[in-house]
Amino acid sequence: MAESVTRRSSVQARGPTILSPFPSLALANTLFARAVQRAIAFRYRSGVALVDAIEATLNEVKRLGGDAGVIAVTSDGEIAMPYNSQDMKRASVSVDSTLTVATFG
Repeated sequence: MAESVTRRSSVQARGPTILSPFPSLALANTLFARAVQRAIAFRYRSGVALVDAIEATLNEVKRLGGDAGVIAVTSDGEIAMPYNSQDMKRASVSVDSTLTVATFG
């Protein structure tokens, strides 16, 4: 009797390990996330404000038919959490701000 083996892909990308029974899907998600990160970083390093850099990138994602959200923290402690999806669970806290927890709006 042959054993059924589920092939899993594990991708580590500066965060939690992504396990997926569909290796190509996990890889596609990782590549997409990295492309978004690089686009935001390029804009930010070019002098664009953090929120503006994220929103410009999310507008590109939306133009391509997708939606996404980003939680970004600069080395100065600036926190931005824009999204263009219907909702996004998010939370942040720093020494300069109070705890922020939100799901909608």
